[in-house]
Amino acid sequence: MSVAILSKAFSLLEALPTEPPGTALADIAARTGLPKPTAHRLLRSLIELGYAVQDPASGGYRSAGRLVAGGGRNEDRLRLRVLPIMRRLHRRFDENVNLGVLDGGTVRYLAVLETTRPLRRIVETDVSDPVHSTALGRAILAGLPVSARAEVIARCPLVARTPRTITATKDLDREIAASAQRGYAVEEEENDVGVICLAVAIPGSEPPAAISLSLPTARCERERRAEIIAALRESIA
Repeated sequence: MSVAILSKAFSLLEALPTEPPGTALADIAARTGLPKPTAHRLLRSLIELGYAVQDPASGGYRSAGRLVAGGGRNEDRLRLRVLPIMRRLHRRFDENVNLGVLDGGTVRYLAVLETTRPLRRIVETDVSDPVHSTALGRAILAGLPVSARAEVIARCPLVARTPRTITATKDLDREIAASAQRGYAVEEEENDVGVICLAVAIPGSEPPAAISLSLPTARCERERRAEIIAALRESIA
């Protein structure tokens, strides 16, 4: 990335508020002196990298507060390493592609590439979901030593997000063991009604992380599901 592009990206970040509802694209372009198409293109890249967020209600843009030192550097390196994989999966399937990291008893989204299709689940970077009810969380847990896995589950209230959510520790342990054996995790309508998510852990990642595809169950017939699973497993091989 050239110095000129970096300069434009930082000028955009400096123009973004930190609180909802964010700022409209036209106002950001006016503040920075950038043409609207250039500002929009850079904002999309900043969103992919987890440095900016677009408010789903207002359409405005705001900072995601990712310019931090210390532990955040590992997450930045992980995001940059995995984004090319995410983009390939996104181009192939045009479904939501998510990168999540373990954060206590939750999974926090580091990067999200949204589908262009009208029926979708809206997820923002830096938002968290429970570890027990998500394929991302189960994939991460499946890659941990049993003792570490138990510690995470102990910190995570097994709350029912939908009528199908696993809420018994024994059942969750069994599902995570199955995820480890088959090499991928799945949850179907356990975190959101009408949504299925398939995920694989990223080997050797720090913090522990996983990548997933989430899509409406109506678009996940048997053949497509098998294709997505194969692509996910191949992506981290």
